[in-house]
Amino acid sequence: MNDVFIFARWSYKNRRIEIPQQQGFYPSNPSTPLLGSVSTPQIYNSFATAYNWVISPTLVNELRGGFSVVRRNATDSVTSQQAANALGLTTGPGALPGSIPPGYDAPTIALTGFMGYQAQSNDINPQEGTYEATDSLTWTKGKHTIKSGLDYRYLASLNTEVFNDYRMGYYQFNGSVMSGLLGQGAAVPLASFLLGYPDLTTIATVINPNTDAWANAFGAYIQDDYKLSGRLTLNYGLRWEYHPGFQDKNNDMVNFDPYYQNIVNGKNTGAVIVDNAAGLANNINPGFAASIAPTPIILASQAGIGPSNREASHKDFAPRVGFAWKVFNNNKTVLRGGYGRFIESLLSGSASRFTAYVLGTSYTRGIFAMSVPPSESRRRTGCPAFSISCA
Repeated sequence: MNDVFIFARWSYKNRRIEIPQQQGFYPSNPSTPLLGSVSTPQIYNSFATAYNWVISPTLVNELRGGFSVVRRNATDSVTSQQAANALGLTTGPGALPGSIPPGYDAPTIALTGFMGYQAQSNDINPQEGTYEATDSLTWTKGKHTIKSGLDYRYLASLNTEVFNDYRMGYYQFNGSVMSGLLGQGAAVPLASFLLGYPDLTTIATVINPNTDAWANAFGAYIQDDYKLSGRLTLNYGLRWEYHPGFQDKNNDMVNFDPYYQNIVNGKNTGAVIVDNAAGLANNINPGFAASIAPTPIILASQAGIGPSNREASHKDFAPRVGFAWKVFNNNKTVLRGGYGRFIESLLSGSASRFTAYVLGTSYTRGIFAMSVPPSESRRRTGCPAFSISCA
């Protein structure tokens, strides 16, 4: 017999979206629409193909493959360089502590009781993709239809210039610093902004702003449809899956192990885990290390885990069982039921960047670089934990 059927499909979508200024990460800080719209283009590519081979009347093999990739961007009304030039953040005592991030960004300004501003472009050209190949074999024998197969997936998540909004600085004006001089009026936060006296400032530096993460995923299964009679069919099977954690091509990911033994003053601190020696040598910001002391930073090998900084179970077995029963001796009423265990993978969410903060002494920058008594203001230094950096 040996019939062969081939199928292929490719789809492409290019969305050009213009949206107004959004809420941002701080719910109490809506961005003013006076700064114009935000462009958020999205480009989708997907491809699927199948190779079906009818080996015999009772034996069929199906090979499938494909991918789905999405690329996004966000461009605001002002570039980072333009904002830094206008606000005096490029040279002198008001200069930002790190390099000006490329792309479109500006400092975040929060004005209590008034619209502030927060740039919408947190990452530049982020890209995510899933690539998959599966093979299944179906064998019909008497009352049994047995199907088995293998599944492989490659997951990718690229984010560049992460935390560029935090690297431009965050300035909050709530009027607390100037209230002793100007009183408690609702316009005091605006006056503080115009005078250049912020009540809270935040700055972040990132040693390696690019996260290019990837992971593999594996699966295998076997199932049987057993036709007990013309009215009752049973289905049962077993699936196994293995989902190692994400790794980063730039050695720019960490994890935290609360059970690692490091006793200080009678308490266990746990440990921050870096995937390998290259990440420890090149991506750790000294400020981040100081902020978590006495918590140690160790290699994954020291913690007894793999380079993905987490343990992946090899025992994820998922049984399935079900039935289909024709209640009456016709095709009008069918009762179906079943039970199954399903494994959920972490996907690219585990390759995202999170931010930790360190409390310390305040400083102000640029147009807001005025003498603010340390006792009246605080500094929070942004520490991107997953990108292993802080200052």
